[in-house]
Amino acid sequence: MMIYRKMNQLLAATALAGAAMFGAGSMASAQEAAAQQEMQQADPVSDKEVKQFVKAEKEINSIVEEWAPKVQAAENQQEAEQLQGEAQTQMVAAIEKEGLSVDRYNEIYQQAQLDPQLASRIRENA
Repeated sequence: MMIYRKMNQLLAATALAGAAMFGAGSMASAQEAAAQQEMQQADPVSDKEVKQFVKAEKEINSIVEEWAPKVQAAENQQEAEQLQGEAQTQMVAAIEKEGLSVDRYNEIYQQAQLDPQLASRIRENA
């Protein structure tokens, strides 16, 4: 799920930067190729969905900003996982509140990574 990715992005930024230095780029290229293939098969994104996505994305970013320091300050892995679970629950609720499913939100997010026109539409609505 992309919401997991958003939360983990903040928590693993250092590890990802280190991995990129040691050749993780080839794995990213393979993932990008697979994502491009999926994008070609994905449904077009309507203007309504773009607006829903932008609203959900803003809320998710706020949730990540709120919860990331709490997760990082957790005293152990179990507490960190519990906090992440609470944050993820809020992220799912934010997406669904805007009328999107988590799967559709993730599809739009992935398409926007590969489709400059969609990314531009999203930025225009932000």
